[in-house]
Amino acid sequence: FKESVSQFAQDKIAPHAAKVDATNNFPK
Repeated sequence: FKESVSQFAQDKIAPHAAKVDATNNFPK
């Protein structure tokens, strides 16, 4: 289960964080 969560985080959160960094606009 932990590996699954880690994979999900890499697939969903990492790209989102990169987009936020690029735009410097974090959705509230």
